[in-house]
Amino acid sequence: MTMNVLTIYYDGNCAICSREMRWLGSLNQRQQLQFVDIQQPGFDPASLGVSFADLDREIHVSQSEGPLLSGIDAFIAIYRAVDKQWLAAVLSLPLIKPLWQWLYLRFARNRYGISRLLGMRVGAKCDLQGKCR
Repeated sequence: MTMNVLTIYYDGNCAICSREMRWLGSLNQRQQLQFVDIQQPGFDPASLGVSFADLDREIHVSQSEGPLLSGIDAFIAIYRAVDKQWLAAVLSLPLIKPLWQWLYLRFARNRYGISRLLGMRVGAKCDLQGKCR
């Protein structure tokens, strides 16, 4: 049985997003997650078949086996990969999944402002170890 590795494409300029990626990195015991900061110089989304604007609009995950996922579907796959089945289950509930997607898209659109409201530095370019420049 082959392991389905997920590559997460996230906005490293977003303080909340970077913090979430560090948390996920701490849960990545089986090395099923790889992290790509789309804000890094030289990043090119061409091989993914989506534009940079699409990637910047919401989180995306490519799978070694399966389609490119975005938004709540990406988070469901991520949480399953790190054995957070309860989080995946909550996000997957058919009657409220559309609400989660709507809320997530509102967050994603306003992530820099929300980060500032929470006292987090925006655009500090923090790596997955929490070191910022």
